[in-house]
Amino acid sequence: MMFSVVVPTCLGGPLLERCLNSLIEWGPPQLQIVVVFDGPSRFETRLPSDLPKGMKLESVVLPHPTGFCRAVNRGLAQARFPIAQALNDDAFVLAGWYERPMIAFHRPDIGAVAPLILKDQKEGEQKEAKGDPEYRFVDSAGDTMNPLGVIRKRFRGQDRSRVENVTTEVLACGGCAGFFRIEALNRVGGFPEDFGAYFDDVEVSLSLRRLGYRILFEPASVVIHSGGQSYGPPRGTLLTQQARNEELVYWRNLPAPLWFFMALPRFWLLAIRSIVHLARGSLGAWLLGKGQALRAIGSWPPRQAFSERDDSTRVKAWRHWRWID
Repeated sequence: MMFSVVVPTCLGGPLLERCLNSLIEWGPPQLQIVVVFDGPSRFETRLPSDLPKGMKLESVVLPHPTGFCRAVNRGLAQARFPIAQALNDDAFVLAGWYERPMIAFHRPDIGAVAPLILKDQKEGEQKEAKGDPEYRFVDSAGDTMNPLGVIRKRFRGQDRSRVENVTTEVLACGGCAGFFRIEALNRVGGFPEDFGAYFDDVEVSLSLRRLGYRILFEPASVVIHSGGQSYGPPRGTLLTQQARNEELVYWRNLPAPLWFFMALPRFWLLAIRSIVHLARGSLGAWLLGKGQALRAIGSWPPRQAFSERDDSTRVKAWRHWRWID
């Protein structure tokens, strides 16, 4: 099964070149690579021109920065194959990273596959193994969320030996390097462009699950991620966006009958977090995001997935999500 890779970038430069070179080196024949420049790139980028026979490299240049979601959706519109990987420009792939995910997609109920994403350790933190860096620490092994709405990356910061060695089902597939079935994405309206960036992948994953699709974590698919390079660390405007989207994901996907029971616990969680942000000096930006989410409640756009199943089904699914911990 052939697939496309969509690489959104707002910076360009050496990290993007490293990403593309890894795709060209380890990618299969007929691979389609779509690079989406999210506005004028800050650094000069040399797109590779010497490609293996059958491999295609295309670029899309957006006139103004639009955010991760819109850039990815623009790239997905160019995809020629039924499966696409959304790959951050500050990530790169290793040999065979696509083989097991492509096998998984032969099952029609699989909507997304999350690879094992390892941290790109800084020089001096790497161990040498047969002349190559041994990437030990996990950045993500799929995403999860507890009933209070705390979203986290599975096994983040832990040694890769702690991660399951078998394919397992997870709640969400990260947009950093996730594989998605394009037909399924189209059914949920693609990546939610009103999010811009941050937690959009969790929103997409929950929408896919409500349509009956399953999301897998595949440990044999390995991607290395530098982290915090594409759009920078979450502070200021980005922190506001993150705080807003976290709230939208929770209340959009919490079944309505549970809103009354979860409102107070969620409030206390946010109160504790506000103290943390006060100590960090980021309370203003964080509160601004929460306020934006509150104002958006009455104008949430209807997602196509919402009409597929009623709230009683969603309550049942919420109670039996054993992978929420």
